[in-house]
Amino acid sequence: MPEQVDIFYEGWGEKWLWGKLVSSSALTGRPLIAFEYSEDARRKGLELSRLRLPLNGPRLRRDFPAHQLGLPGPVYDSLPDGWGMLLMDRLFKRRGLNAARIGPLERLTWVGNNAMGAMTFRPFQSDAETLSKEDVPLEQLASEVQEVLSGEGGEFLQKLLQMGGSPQGARPKALLYRDSVTSKFTTAPLPGSESWLIKFPARHEHAEVCAIEAVYAECLRQCGITTPDTAYFNLPDGQAAFATRRFDRDQSVRIPMQSLAAFTGANYQIPGALDYRDFLRATQICTNDVREKAKAFERVVFNVAFNNRDDHPKKLCLFNVSRRKLDFGSGLRRDLVRRTRRVSPNGRAGRSAGYRKKAPAAAWRTGS
Repeated sequence: MPEQVDIFYEGWGEKWLWGKLVSSSALTGRPLIAFEYSEDARRKGLELSRLRLPLNGPRLRRDFPAHQLGLPGPVYDSLPDGWGMLLMDRLFKRRGLNAARIGPLERLTWVGNNAMGAMTFRPFQSDAETLSKEDVPLEQLASEVQEVLSGEGGEFLQKLLQMGGSPQGARPKALLYRDSVTSKFTTAPLPGSESWLIKFPARHEHAEVCAIEAVYAECLRQCGITTPDTAYFNLPDGQAAFATRRFDRDQSVRIPMQSLAAFTGANYQIPGALDYRDFLRATQICTNDVREKAKAFERVVFNVAFNNRDDHPKKLCLFNVSRRKLDFGSGLRRDLVRRTRRVSPNGRAGRSAGYRKKAPAAAWRTGS
């Protein structure tokens, strides 16, 4: 495991060192990760996690939750979930490595520049950064995904990891691009193209799950709830796919994002870790805007009315939606919104994860 990983913030065209992670295994005899903010982060006042990782605090932070692999919440968000971890583990095994001995810092080096949101990591694995410009037909991509799910996956593993090793979630995913002029989809990045994410059925799932997700997306639109552009693909041999425009990209520009789980420190794998009251409170804390809270409530009503039950705290995200270059010394508030990505209720009225201690409503103001 590398002894140090540097974390860079690249939101809205910027690039500067946000912090670093240091492994103290050599000193303590056990895997322990410490985090330190950079001087740039302190000076600019970019506080992505005021509840769990305030700027004003000890120089070194450690003892982060085990369910976050000992990482700070915003950093843990950059690691993949089920599908991406499966790809990593298969590739490690193919290279003769024991995946159980690969620590979170080393996994971050495999994520490198390909993380969701605005963070990138150094050092990175050089072969994890070289994206092929060869377009892969969706039919072939779907077939390769099924091979991996059935326990196979050979030479195509590396490409799948490059194309879909960073997005979160259990279902197989890959990065996709759409030409803004011709609307043609391709797996090869093109200048000026839109960034999309394509999803395939998981193992033992019927292909209709993709069609159902497309229907839910259309229902959101019919209800007047903003949702990214989507597309449904009916592929040969009974296969299917569902694609959505990426919410963390504006063409090649990275949009900062953070999951509700990372913001609160909740364990999203525990049912009912947070409920909708927590979601609305977090919206108020982050935006200090009753209009955004009303939009959040609309999504709550939609999820309950449509009995949509894939709504855990890692699928509710906070976004920095300012398009101008931020003036970190101006005291202007970063407007943040959440998007539910067609998800459904977690706990409707249960106990929270204990994050409800009061935080200033201006927690996301610049320079705070």
